[in-house]
Amino acid sequence: MGRPRIINLVTINCSYCNKELYRIPTKKNRAFCSQSCYFSWLREKRPTEEIYYKYEQGFLSAELQRVANILGHLPSRSELEQLSTISMNAYTNRFGSWRMALATITSPVPTTEWSVDSVDPEDGNWLAGIADSESTFRLAKHATSFSPIWGLQLRADDLCCLQEMQRIIGVYTPLTFWHRDNDRKRGINAGDAARFYIRDIPTHYSHTIPFFTRFHLRCKKAAEFPLFAEAVNILHDHQLNLLTRRYTEQMRQRLEEIKAELEALKKYHPITD
Repeated sequence: MGRPRIINLVTINCSYCNKELYRIPTKKNRAFCSQSCYFSWLREKRPTEEIYYKYEQGFLSAELQRVANILGHLPSRSELEQLSTISMNAYTNRFGSWRMALATITSPVPTTEWSVDSVDPEDGNWLAGIADSESTFRLAKHATSFSPIWGLQLRADDLCCLQEMQRIIGVYTPLTFWHRDNDRKRGINAGDAARFYIRDIPTHYSHTIPFFTRFHLRCKKAAEFPLFAEAVNILHDHQLNLLTRRYTEQMRQRLEEIKAELEALKKYHPITD
């Protein structure tokens, strides 16, 4: 018998989190301690449009939200595989991890637990004021489907403000956080950020639209909200299984018009005499 082969391991660092790794010597310039670190590095170092994915992120989030609404809670991996035809690999490849995928959807809350009539006027007017200045009404298009999005992003030290918004509107979407190291040159005030967004159609129909119908917006958002509400109502009335949804030509044309009008309202319009 020959001598056993001796493999000398070398110490290298993860290219994303800098964790020490013991690996076989290789000519590769980069190494990662996990798949999550690899995809996190990939999203930061390369433009998103250069990375090819089989499914759009918004499409996967919408399908995950559909399953969550059926179950009444955030789904597990096994529950998703039973109720959806999309494999788990699509989610881990697109988001980097299952936890990050769950962070993009709304945790279903029974509608009986929240009613717009029970919102205190002082709380409602406060939230409407924040939404008037900081939030965005958007109609995103993912492949052949449309997704209404409302929410806002603030600095991470304003987390209590986002949590108060969740309580008032009755939607406990997992908040997402990210660092802003590239913005440090703007000073210490360019701190890490937190985001609160609502993306699914049923929640918009039962929470967002009734709330802003009662507590009116007064600035530029007042022109955006009726268009956004119309899109939500159209999508809610015609909502089918997200994997086989087919819009009528008239419906698709109107949604395209609403999307274009919302984008036009968001552009800066110089003040003229």
